[in-house]
Amino acid sequence: MRLAGSAPPGGSLPPVFPSGEIRQLTGLRGLAALLVAFNHLVADHHRNSVLHLFAVHNAAVDLFFCLSGLTLCLAHRAGGPAGLDLRGYGVARFARIYPLYLVTLLLMTGFHLLRRGHPMPGYAAGSIGADFLRQLVMVNAWPLIGSGVHWNTPAWALSVEAFCYGCVFPPLFAAAPWLG
Repeated sequence: MRLAGSAPPGGSLPPVFPSGEIRQLTGLRGLAALLVAFNHLVADHHRNSVLHLFAVHNAAVDLFFCLSGLTLCLAHRAGGPAGLDLRGYGVARFARIYPLYLVTLLLMTGFHLLRRGHPMPGYAAGSIGADFLRQLVMVNAWPLIGSGVHWNTPAWALSVEAFCYGCVFPPLFAAAPWLG
């Protein structure tokens, strides 16, 4: 992996500003965030209009988290000579995401259990424990091992965020020296 600012043979890298920011990625992240917000505004009210063509909410969320994961890995020296500071990166991500996620998961679990005696209508009682555990460790929206069940519906995005931050970019940056 090359250091920020060193151009690959025959090419050039996007400019990296003194803050470490790659402005093209910041702009694209901003566009993805705007598309998510736009979708929330028009999704329910304009299903049969041309505005619905711009409702790319899930893809925009995935794009935002992928770009964030890349940016955060770079911020934690993933492209530097010492490689990614995995411990610092992991602690920073965990501290930012998990505490509020845990509080809302516990509140929503209590709410659903007190209100209905089970997490969701039509929910199979035998899967409550396994689904709670998946949500507790934030893998409920992950490919292959996730169930797709979210007792706190917006939290599916945090499960995707955890996947991007933990399983996509750190391994890619770790493998970069062997990839050329």
